[in-house]
Amino acid sequence: MKVDMIDNVLNQDILPALEKLCKERAQYMQWTFGNAQLERLKRFCVAYQYTSADQVKNSALSEISDRKVKITEFQEEYLKIKGGVAKIDGMIAAITEVKEKQMSTDFQDFVRDCRQAVQGACESRVGCEQSERQLRSGESNSC
Repeated sequence: MKVDMIDNVLNQDILPALEKLCKERAQYMQWTFGNAQLERLKRFCVAYQYTSADQVKNSALSEISDRKVKITEFQEEYLKIKGGVAKIDGMIAAITEVKEKQMSTDFQDFVRDCRQAVQGACESRVGCEQSERQLRSGESNSC
């Protein structure tokens, strides 16, 4: 009887409670495993986001560096071109000055030649007029 009673208590109270506790323990273990896995996945996502952001940052820094190099190259080329333009401007000024001097000399030579030509023409005209007068005076004397 006591054995029956113990079996009865065991079957009705202890074994169902034990089975319930085993089920709850298994569920708790699954829940803790799921939480641990969730935490690992969250850390993995954070690490992935950090790595992606770091790659974007490094890419941007590289691009900025490349653009700074290009800007420096453009500035150097600009200064070289500016120097070349200044040199060409100097050459143009020198050539213009030489040309103006030459034109001035040529113009003075031209003016001198014109004066000589006018003077020669005047002398020729005067000579012609004198010859004409002499001819007329010779004709009037001979008539």
